[in-house]
Amino acid sequence: MVHQADTPDDSTVPRHTRLFRRGSRYYLRVKVPVDLQSAMGRMEIKWSLGTSDAREAERRIKFESAKADAIFETERAKLNGGKTKGNGDREAHRMPLRILSQEHAQEFARTWFLQLDRVEKEWWENTGRSLKKADTEETLSNLWHIKASITGEAPDVIPPEARSNGRGEVALFLASHDWSIREDEPGYGLLCAALREARLESVRRAMDRIEGNPFRCYDPLFLESSGAPSTGRQVLEMTVKTLGAKFIADQERAKKAPKTIFAYTIHARLLCEIVGEETSIHRVARPDVEKVCEVLETMPSNATKRYPGKTVHEAILAAKKTGDTSRLSVNSRRNYFFNLFSIFQYAVKTKVLAENPFDDYWLKQRFTPSTNEQNPDDTVTFTTAQLREVFAAPLYTGAKDDESGFAKPGPNIIRRGRFWVPLIALFHGLRLNEICQLYTQDVRIVEGELAFEVRPFLDRGEAHDKRLKNKASTRTVPVHPELLKMGFAEFVECRRNDKESPRLFPELRSAPKSGSYSDPFSKWFTRFLEKTLGEKPRATFHSFRHGWRDALREADVSEERVNKLGGWAHQGQHARYGRAKLLQLLKVEIGKVRFAGLDLSHLYSPQRK
Repeated sequence: MVHQADTPDDSTVPRHTRLFRRGSRYYLRVKVPVDLQSAMGRMEIKWSLGTSDAREAERRIKFESAKADAIFETERAKLNGGKTKGNGDREAHRMPLRILSQEHAQEFARTWFLQLDRVEKEWWENTGRSLKKADTEETLSNLWHIKASITGEAPDVIPPEARSNGRGEVALFLASHDWSIREDEPGYGLLCAALREARLESVRRAMDRIEGNPFRCYDPLFLESSGAPSTGRQVLEMTVKTLGAKFIADQERAKKAPKTIFAYTIHARLLCEIVGEETSIHRVARPDVEKVCEVLETMPSNATKRYPGKTVHEAILAAKKTGDTSRLSVNSRRNYFFNLFSIFQYAVKTKVLAENPFDDYWLKQRFTPSTNEQNPDDTVTFTTAQLREVFAAPLYTGAKDDESGFAKPGPNIIRRGRFWVPLIALFHGLRLNEICQLYTQDVRIVEGELAFEVRPFLDRGEAHDKRLKNKASTRTVPVHPELLKMGFAEFVECRRNDKESPRLFPELRSAPKSGSYSDPFSKWFTRFLEKTLGEKPRATFHSFRHGWRDALREADVSEERVNKLGGWAHQGQHARYGRAKLLQLLKVEIGKVRFAGLDLSHLYSPQRK
């Protein structure tokens, strides 16, 4: 007779037919097959799952249900004349074990690991602590050999043919539980792999215990064991969306550039769209990463703007239908892939994930093109003819204004950001954002020379939003003689007298989302080039930096000094120079930047001609 309390409300009925709740506890209940009821003397079997948590019960019921089936198969074998423990055939008495899935195999692995770890702890408390040094070293050596046989980390000591394939672990596991499984069973390989990881985790923790190392969980699959800082289920169920949010939050705490944060946000959002934001990070595997790769290689460029309201897959289909062949650039695809790699690597470093699914040699190679496959626009420079046209545009010879009328001839040469920024890049090789974010105090007399102070701070520690690419970017660059002839020193002095804004180019604004000053200027400069040259060239604003570096090399300036002026790493012996001597050397070198066939004398200020 079934009591009313045995039947939960419809709203709480679990999906698994053998799972039921009585009060606050969950149980397995299954009817005994009709042909076994007489032999077993009962009509159903029932036992507690040892939990009052619905989600945990759903997880345990699969394992317990398999045990019930194994009991039925054993009883049926007895009825069919199978040998039993009574006639000496122990193997026939063992309960057959069936592995239904990888998760099912991992359940057995967790159970076995807890047993192994408990035995190791008891040995350590009762025997290990009092071992002599020689015995301790021998024990560690034995454990290391077991670990190496599983990981393959010492092929010169343990050859590949001697590595553990998991069969030994399965044999140990079955012997301790009186179960059996045939090697031709579909789930045998899954059990081998899971139990190898269980033994490896046990061995690693045992070695840490002996060596006096603090507790560490190497594989989050086994975080449920005692001593873990949090419950394994909490960690195991971290979703792709949650991982992205935690990673980005840590990047913000580390004060990474808003542009960098914005890029990570966009890339994490794409990952959620492809694999599912509620997908557990432990379920993301190589096939999922391959899907991401396929999307990166087929999605149209600027998909969000050009296909508003569509998912990435819908945008790809729409692009195919309309014959849209625009795709993400080589650099964009590479940035997407390696940013996603970084997000999952964060999970590995914080011990939430054992392995990074994006850490795959062949997939990384797919997004790390060889030198011959590099985007040709990465190092393209302006031709002399293009430079002549750029600096003969109305903006430099007379325009209506330097805003919407920059391309219309007029009486005004307005020397503000749009006038000076390209010239600074041409002669000094500064990055676009480094120029746009300059304050007036960043251009000053240093050791008797007017120079740009490229730095991530201000004189008195005032608040600012300046960002540099890396540590090597901090540098002092003397102002080129050509800019002095154009009246740049007078422009800076004029800006210093402006009490409303401390910026050198206050009219230049940062992008609302990324916080970068370079984004809006870069978009404007692309339009400027199209208007000036009549078409969109391969060259971009960054091409000024490539051309500047080429000019220094053509002038036989040493690579060390080029790196010092350009803010690249490997600046060599210059660390031993005093600042005054170094500035004099760099002033001479910057003065060697010339572009044959380019005459900019029409930009000289009257008093400098």
